[in-house]
Amino acid sequence: MPEGIERRGRNSWSVRVYMGYDARTRKRRYVRVTIRGSYKDAQRVRAELLRQREERRLAGRGAGRITVAEFLRQWLKGREGGLAPKSVERYRQWLELHVIPHIGHLRLRQLSPLDVQECLTAARDKGLGPATVRYVRQVLRAALQQAVEMGIVADNPCDRVRPERCRPPRREMPSPDQIGSLLLAASDARWGPLVVLALATGMRLGELLGLRWGDVDPGAGVIRVQRQVIYLRGQLMEGPAKAGSARTVPLGRWARSALERQRELWREEVGRDPRPEERVFIGRQGAAATPGMAYQAFRRLARRAGLEGLRLHDLRHLAASLMLGQGASVRAVAEVLGHRAPSMTLDVYSHVLADGGRQAVGSLDQALDGVLDRGAIHQPRGEAV
Repeated sequence: MPEGIERRGRNSWSVRVYMGYDARTRKRRYVRVTIRGSYKDAQRVRAELLRQREERRLAGRGAGRITVAEFLRQWLKGREGGLAPKSVERYRQWLELHVIPHIGHLRLRQLSPLDVQECLTAARDKGLGPATVRYVRQVLRAALQQAVEMGIVADNPCDRVRPERCRPPRREMPSPDQIGSLLLAASDARWGPLVVLALATGMRLGELLGLRWGDVDPGAGVIRVQRQVIYLRGQLMEGPAKAGSARTVPLGRWARSALERQRELWREEVGRDPRPEERVFIGRQGAAATPGMAYQAFRRLARRAGLEGLRLHDLRHLAASLMLGQGASVRAVAEVLGHRAPSMTLDVYSHVLADGGRQAVGSLDQALDGVLDRGAIHQPRGEAV
């Protein structure tokens, strides 16, 4: 069996990884492990074995000679299989564009907090936003923490670099009239059901494109979000939903109507009823739909509605804002959006809750008016400030 993963049974996998040349036996040394579970479990075990192999290789080279660039590239290679492919690619771009050009030539043991700070400052000066600079620091810190655990460096230089504080920018959402114009433009468009479903559920584009008809349960009135589609290095790839994002989303009237319309369009395009394993959103003649197709179609719809510049992902933010504005709890909205924790929802949409504060106080005034109406206590006059 070559290096890699091989199915052994229904829920059994054999993981085989080349660990290097054994000078004592003069043979190539492999490690083979049998895993019971899913293919994803086998991938995680393989990623851990690869990480252990790279640790041994780096330690064997002489820790004092390893450069930052060498270590970061080997660290990232060890993350493949354990992280989503899109995450690995994003980390690679950040490191290659913003970290390695500035500090990659330094020996790992020579790296200082000042070097890290200058690197992050240079990234900011090149136009990188504060939030992205924080992410770059987090990735660099995670890599250097492994160097600490391996004993290559004594401490993590990133720990002594204070990240720049930032808050997600407040997004200006369309007015009710503009939302109505967008829905009107989508009503007769081929990609209209996707736009309406995005607005009615807050689902991400990758989740919408990964949706299969078997994930839609009209009887229970829910969509089961289990997978996503991404476009990476010219290839369309399907994988599980983002960590913590697998969920069940209730179907409202607008979402049901969009799915019914999409089923009609599906029949017209393919000439038959869809099967449970087939995707809900497709290209011409049943071909796989790509994110690029959806982006282009949405830009056309947004222009027709007079919303030039509105992004498809903004519909997710708009859905969250509308739910919170109507009084839905932060926890409930977090569950619908697939946020790992309500605190994430609160960080991004705190301005919506602040705007609703005056309405909440007004409702409290009405409740108190009713309670105190028969009492001797005089109701206050004037308006809330």
